[in-house]
Amino acid sequence: MSRIRVPVLIGDGGQDAIWDSAFSVTAVVGELRATHDPGSPPQANALAIEQFWVKMLAFFNDPRQRLN
Repeated sequence: MSRIRVPVLIGDGGQDAIWDSAFSVTAVVGELRATHDPGSPPQANALAIEQFWVKMLAFFNDPRQRLN
């Protein structure tokens, strides 16, 4: 992960039954902080969360649509 050079948006369900995504997200963020300090301004973070939510809902409504 130390080669990541672009912004990364990570989401987790928190209670996934198959894969512990919350643990994985914590591990990824921890490693990025150790190598880069990936912090983002609060407004940018809030916008990313909003955009992720909108795309996730659109995917659930029609998984075949293209979500650019």
